[in-house]
Amino acid sequence: MRSRSRSSAASSRSEDARAIAASAGPAIVLPCRSVPRTIALPSICHGFGSLRKSTVATVVASPPHRPARPTGRHAAAGRGPVRTQRARIRYGETMSMIECSVSPPAAVRAGVPSRPRRPRWAVAVLVAALLALAVPPVAATAPAGGVATVTTLTSSANPAPFGQLVLYRASVSAASGTSVPGGQVTFYDGATPIITIDLEADGQGTMGANLSAGSHALTVRYAGDAGHAASVSAVLDQVIERPATVTAVVSDRNPSIAGQAVTFTASVGTTVFNSPTPTGSVTFFDGATALGTAPLDGSSRARLTTSALGTGSHAISAHYAGDAANAGSTSAPVTQVVDPATIDVVVTLGTEAPPACASATSLDVVAGTPVNYCFSVTNRTAQTLRYHSLSASGFDVPVAVPGDPFESVLFELEIAPGATAHYNKVVVAGAANAAVFNWTALPALPTYDVDDAAPTDRVELGDGGSLVHDNALVRLPFPFTLYGRSFGNGEEDGLCVYNNGAAQFVTRPEACGGAFPLFGADNWFPPPPDANDSLLPYWDALGEAGSVRHAVVGQAPARRLVVEWRQKNHFLEELIGLGCAAPPQDCGIGFQLILDESGAITFHYADVAFDTEGGDPLLIDRGASASIALIDTSRQLRQEYSIEQPRVSAGQTIRWQPAIPAYRTQAGATLGIGMPRIRATPQSMTVQAVRDEVLIRTLGIANDGNLALEWTLDRVSAAAHLPPGPRHVAPLGDPSHTALGTPPAGVGATPVWRPDPAPWLPEAVFELPAYGVKSEALQYIELVGLDALHPGRFVRVGVTHETLAGDFVGTDFSREYVITQCESVADECLSTIDTATGQLSEVAVSTPPAAQHWTGMAWDESTRTLYATSSTCDNPDPAAGKRSFLNTFDPVSGVNAPVAEIVTGAPLCLIDIAIAPNGQMVGLDIYHDALVAIDKISGAAQPIGSIGFDANYKQSMDFDDASGVLYLAGYVDGSPALVGMYSVDPLTGLATLIGRFDYRYDFMNLAALAIARPGGACARPDSVPWLFYDLVSGVTAPGQQSPARVVFDAGGLATGTYAANLCVASNDPTRPLLQVPVTFTVGTDALFANGFESP
Repeated sequence: MRSRSRSSAASSRSEDARAIAASAGPAIVLPCRSVPRTIALPSICHGFGSLRKSTVATVVASPPHRPARPTGRHAAAGRGPVRTQRARIRYGETMSMIECSVSPPAAVRAGVPSRPRRPRWAVAVLVAALLALAVPPVAATAPAGGVATVTTLTSSANPAPFGQLVLYRASVSAASGTSVPGGQVTFYDGATPIITIDLEADGQGTMGANLSAGSHALTVRYAGDAGHAASVSAVLDQVIERPATVTAVVSDRNPSIAGQAVTFTASVGTTVFNSPTPTGSVTFFDGATALGTAPLDGSSRARLTTSALGTGSHAISAHYAGDAANAGSTSAPVTQVVDPATIDVVVTLGTEAPPACASATSLDVVAGTPVNYCFSVTNRTAQTLRYHSLSASGFDVPVAVPGDPFESVLFELEIAPGATAHYNKVVVAGAANAAVFNWTALPALPTYDVDDAAPTDRVELGDGGSLVHDNALVRLPFPFTLYGRSFGNGEEDGLCVYNNGAAQFVTRPEACGGAFPLFGADNWFPPPPDANDSLLPYWDALGEAGSVRHAVVGQAPARRLVVEWRQKNHFLEELIGLGCAAPPQDCGIGFQLILDESGAITFHYADVAFDTEGGDPLLIDRGASASIALIDTSRQLRQEYSIEQPRVSAGQTIRWQPAIPAYRTQAGATLGIGMPRIRATPQSMTVQAVRDEVLIRTLGIANDGNLALEWTLDRVSAAAHLPPGPRHVAPLGDPSHTALGTPPAGVGATPVWRPDPAPWLPEAVFELPAYGVKSEALQYIELVGLDALHPGRFVRVGVTHETLAGDFVGTDFSREYVITQCESVADECLSTIDTATGQLSEVAVSTPPAAQHWTGMAWDESTRTLYATSSTCDNPDPAAGKRSFLNTFDPVSGVNAPVAEIVTGAPLCLIDIAIAPNGQMVGLDIYHDALVAIDKISGAAQPIGSIGFDANYKQSMDFDDASGVLYLAGYVDGSPALVGMYSVDPLTGLATLIGRFDYRYDFMNLAALAIARPGGACARPDSVPWLFYDLVSGVTAPGQQSPARVVFDAGGLATGTYAANLCVASNDPTRPLLQVPVTFTVGTDALFANGFESP
């Protein structure tokens, strides 16, 4: 019976113990000699060695008089014997066993005797108990028949760091007498019971616990026993310090680029095993400046992304503020390097076709070689760059060329951050140059932010600066970008300032002339394609009063170009005769245009009232009749502030700030040109002989170039001028819009303003006389004479018919052979036009081949053949294709015969042909806007190079047989201001504007251009009976001279004077045919023969 009672009691006590332990919350508690497995284990093993194993055993023990004594012994290789601390386990209690391996001290391992160390675990617990902080005891009143007790609670460490095992000792003593209370005590954290344990024989009980961080109001309650009353200790305020944390910060991109998003990640960890996961937030700092705060996620990480870091080095740190269970901490700083946002460009030169890119930045080639300029652009910004412009300084292209291959024109090319893209430009080498290329890149189409309430920004010029009269080209002191196009990179471009309150950027000095362009009906907008990007601070019909001046102020990189309009009156005041109502010094308006080196544009208005008599009767003050805007002509964009609205006020400043960042850089490349240069000595020959005499003279053929000179006195091959390899020339316009001859109806019907014509020049003073058929607005068709070197004015000869092509035959300049619309039948005819009267005479009906139209004509003096071209390019049937054909005409009968199709391997729309004095044929392909070399025998052809502008409709060209220069009467599609006479480089194809044509309507072209200057017939070995050579051809090394013996034979010649031209054809691209005039006089007197001749 007694045994069953004890068993039942034991079971009850075991269940109570488990219940108490389960209700203890996060704290880990144990009786005095038990150790929790979550304590700082290395500290428990101090004096025993390193941690080897921990076990937890819950034992339902035997009755108290037979306690269970668990023992164990474990071994680990290399760690020495294992000593297991034994502990008594009371009935129903739970404990952990800590096994510590014991290694001999270092001195012992080294063979030095050492005093054995005794286990100090029990001593440590005892010392901790003795050093425990005590709280005052609380005495309890004894119940009837019981002795009052006093219960105290002490802590081994207060405050204590989180994770350290703290021992709490409950001591219960009788308030009087010597009896020792027995029974149980219960530990409480506030109102929550932690654990109930039995008092030892000395009336004490100890609990070890790892409490959570924070403050805990601990008490112990004695339940009393049969002879002692219950009691409660005073509150022990136990402080458990928050565990320390460690914070580290890393960057996902280091170095980064200015404007690039960088993500900083802070990781917060604890230094104590099994401590709570940190929560809360982390603040990121750049030095002492807070960048922002981010919350910790479930992995104790916080992230902050910023793109606001400036260029340079930044000390980035992260501060964790801590939470209720964890202490705060600050990371060590990380140095974040932010590089400038830039672009890198490398220019390489090669002869491979695109998209290949060579590796050399300098290249030596033979003149006429296509050179592939490859631009490798690396995006070192944080944005995708999509729009670009490219210009060059030091690039040897004639300044009058409208189609400069490196003209600053906005184009699309997408380059992601960190990526490199390649851009190719093929240019036919014509001259050596050391060019600097200017590249501008933007992430989006450029625009400006406008602030019309900007702080007053006016530069006081006083009487300084340079005056502008009517208009003037102002050189830009620094490169300036407007709508993505860069200006001021070369010596030829600048800002053209006008009297009427406008300014426009130009890339050629000749573009700055006359009045500011009249754009159109909508306050002169949109602008024509040949207009330039413009700034309109106050564009109005301003009068001649006042002044315009400009100056540069400041130092780099903060220079400013200032243009000031001062005391300007209005044209209407002059027209009507209204005077100024204010004192003279106050009359008229005043305003400034300021360009900052940073790219900003400022309009400042000092005075916006014209002070007209009677107030403002003309309604012109404050911009009421003016335009205030920026104009991007390439995109037909007008970003306006006001158009004919009285919106500006005196003292107002309007600031235009680029809304899209522009990135700029420069790179250089050097191109060396190898070229032979021919020179003849003597330049002419005069020889005298008696009848039947044979004389020998020497003609020296010198080479002043740096490549071998190949020359011949015979006829050159019809294919010698074809480029050695295939070339690709990209069209400058939309090739699908290619049209031959006549523009569509309605084009050119609008009169346009032109300056007052210069005095008419009589034909006798023409330096280079030429003829052509001029057509304006499709209705004013007439034969005109002109000076090809000064083409500004025409001499009208007479009205004629629509003309397709023409040329002189031989040296008869009294009539030009042309292909026109027949008068008698609805067909095309070969006709002649009298150059004195304009009278048209039909030779024969000349119907073109099926599905074709006549397009060009040229006379070949070397073979005395009249060639003509025909084309299918105007055929509406797509099956006809874009093809061109070579034909011949008999000038007498008008009969035409096919020669061959002209083939380049690509679509070909020849609008005209021309034949050089050496007999080599070229043509103008308006599909690719290119000059083409043609073999007049086989029809084989190769593009030479782009002419530099979008050619369309009628174009005509002819060689000057005397100089060998190729002239082109060009019509630039959509750009009337560039319709004029060009010279064309037969080596590169590039056209250079000589001068503009003067005309009334906005469409005009000149067909059938024919130069009226003889070149002289060449004396071939088989064509002049009295002239012979011992050396017909040869090769002359650079710096050398080749002698050719010329034989003059007077045998069989009558007395008199004979003349001829020695023609030396060579590979000198600047003088492919060198003529040496020869005069041979035959007499009867030997003295005459020996005494009167040139060397």
